Amino acid sequence: MATLSTPSPENTKLSDIIKYCKPLSDFRKKTGYGTFPDPGFFEKSDSPANQLFRFCMYLELVMYEVEDGVITLDTARKKLDAINNILRFSAQSQFLIDPIAYCLSDTKCDQSNTAAASEAFAEWLIESDLPDYECANMGKLLYLQTCYGLRTIDCCSMEFSEDDLEADTLSLVNRKILPRKQILANLNAMYAILFTFILDEELPFVFHGERHFYAHNLYYEMWRKESGVGLDCPVVLDLTPKDWLSYASETAVMETDEVLKIDKRIRHDLQLSLHIKNASCVANYLGNSA
Repeated sequence: MATLSTPSPENTKLSDIIKYCKPLSDFRKKTGYGTFPDPGFFEKSDSPANQLFRFCMYLELVMYEVEDGVITLDTARKKLDAINNILRFSAQSQFLIDPIAYCLSDTKCDQSNTAAASEAFAEWLIESDLPDYECANMGKLLYLQTCYGLRTIDCCSMEFSEDDLEADTLSLVNRKILPRKQILANLNAMYAILFTFILDEELPFVFHGERHFYAHNLYYEMWRKESGVGLDCPVVLDLTPKDWLSYASETAVMETDEVLKIDKRIRHDLQLSLHIKNASCVANYLGNSA
């Protein structure tokens, strides 16, 4: 994995910081916030922990660009490295971001939020002092991700009616896109609420975790429809491809060749359902089966 060298606060000049930050040239466009370097970034209005949500919002958008085939995984990793270098230079190493959290690592693990974290978030929203409309918007976003597998950016870029939320399927085709300023405002509002919860409750929670949860359930149901037996994907069971193949063969009572054939077909259908253009990214949701 290509990485940038780590800057040292003692001997780093402004020109060096500019070099470290070059991979983040699209930060302003994606988030609406100023580009780097900004000497007062962590002192302007709030704490470093509150500023962190802007980085995480940006990285989720970068992750989706990898799924869309717009940028390579290596480019995305360089952007993450640049952010972590900024945090190191700003003496905020305690907030370094793990590449696994945004599917920028070769390691495949369950990215869905735990039931405990999801329940805690829901209870926190109900008991919070947030305006009713903000709680309602957050509830709608989580519902769209959990029940339809939408990306955070899709939830914040379009309007969804009550009828949409009751439909069996949800199409994004020909749906009106909100103005960019409104999309950024929606994203920032949702992320600000999320990080307030994380700081208050000290529980990990990521928006795309709900999309992963949807993918896991969809995979299970697709297997049940194909074979009459529901199977969990490798990442949910934390199994190696070899061990998962043995599990699937025994559970579904079929030869491994047939398991792999069905698994390949289901992964393709799931890729279409999640609107993932880069086929290799499907493994981020399901793990590897072969």
